[in-house]
Amino acid sequence: MKRFPGATMARMFRGCAACACVLVLNGCASGPRELSLPALDASESVAGTGTVKLGLGSGRLTAELASTPLQAATGLAFRTSLPWDRAMLFVYSAPHRASFYMKNTSIPLSGAYIDSNGTVLEIHDLNPGNETPVVSRTNNVQFVLEVNWGWFRINDVTTGSRVFVER
Repeated sequence: MKRFPGATMARMFRGCAACACVLVLNGCASGPRELSLPALDASESVAGTGTVKLGLGSGRLTAELASTPLQAATGLAFRTSLPWDRAMLFVYSAPHRASFYMKNTSIPLSGAYIDSNGTVLEIHDLNPGNETPVVSRTNNVQFVLEVNWGWFRINDVTTGSRVFVER
């Protein structure tokens, strides 16, 4: 799925290359903790991007980080498959109204719009090749997580679920 083009795209991605954005951990004995995403070595990751291990609902994923404007614009377009335990995490430098579409994407996906606290705000099932933008209902989206279609349902992820980073 590709980020819908707009004049603010470059502004939203400034600073993401270093992955300085924060996700909140959930389920720790002392309560939620924050973790700053480290800059990851591109040679160690899938398709030349950094990765991070995420947990949400009853599932665990390894997510590629879309941390540059080119990675964000391309997303999962032109790929023919996505392993069930893989995802793509779009990291934005500030909350905003997200808008995605599926041009040149042949994999059925589900996308979660997530706020700066790691809370799932919205979940959308996305059809391959559909170029109609899926615009968030809120301007509080800081992360977007794309997974295989149905992954959220199977792993009991709903709006209000929390995303955490596993070490």
